[in-house]
Amino acid sequence: MNLMVQRAWVLYDLKRYDLAVKEAGKALSSEPNDAYGHRLMAWAYYQQNQMAKALEEAELAVTLAPTDPYAHYCKGCIAKDIFNHLCLAKEAACEAIRLEPRKAEFYALLARVQLQKGQFREEYRAAVETAKQGLAVDPNNVSCLLVHAAALRVLGRHWRARQVLDIALQQHPEDSCVHLERAQLHLERHEHGRARRHFREALRLNPQLLPCVQARLRKWAPPAWCRIHYAFIAGVIMAGYVMAMAAARDRSNIANATTAIRGFFQLLAIFFVMALFLVLHERAGSLGLGTKPADDIVAEFLKTPQPARKKSLRWLFNITECLSRQR
Repeated sequence: MNLMVQRAWVLYDLKRYDLAVKEAGKALSSEPNDAYGHRLMAWAYYQQNQMAKALEEAELAVTLAPTDPYAHYCKGCIAKDIFNHLCLAKEAACEAIRLEPRKAEFYALLARVQLQKGQFREEYRAAVETAKQGLAVDPNNVSCLLVHAAALRVLGRHWRARQVLDIALQQHPEDSCVHLERAQLHLERHEHGRARRHFREALRLNPQLLPCVQARLRKWAPPAWCRIHYAFIAGVIMAGYVMAMAAARDRSNIANATTAIRGFFQLLAIFFVMALFLVLHERAGSLGLGTKPADDIVAEFLKTPQPARKKSLRWLFNITECLSRQR
């Protein structure tokens, strides 16, 4: 291996990606057909989020060394993060597995592509099976464990996903991605206290995950129309309950039935006005998580004992409970 390429890999391990690119460029100026150097350039560009240059270098590395499985793996990892190149990523991952079937990371890459590309349950099931093949090669591989748990979570098999993540936490307790995936699982199961704890731990282990946490909490935060929709449905249910109780007192009395129907429409009008107020309040930017900055979303979730969408409907449940007690 070229001495300058070795120096470039050292700089890459130190996360000095810009210097690694310069050093690798010097090495490739003297040996332009060095596939190892082009692969290093691809990884360095990938870490700097320069996807076009990274993919170009990875394809050049594959062209120069078509039998190198790590070159195909590099190409697949880069193409995976470019939405329009998922088919290319799948081909690269399959070729890497064909060249080296005893590498669990290659199976994890293919499962990630299947999970990211998936639109139907069959593709999610294929991701589960691919992750199992990787775990058969290396049962302790954290990438395969994570993608296995993520695929199970998407399929709705939360209990099995929790078991997989328990194994991952036992084997890799200091891995921030494991805590992040566990937090996502708890978040989807509405176990907000546990989700908050694992989010905190993931950010403690790797503060650079803050944008990822912000994106996940943004996706989790209900939009304004969703909160209004739930409030309106709850109001209609409560109004129907009041109308039914009023009509049940004396079914033979037409006046009571007319009064109940009138009260029902009055309650509908009240809830319509409340929904309109919520829309205006939301557009003013002072209600809900949907319009808050990302830092406020993270801060509010990590500090508030319960999420805002639970609190926003609590008063409706209290009114219904008071009515039932009066009866």
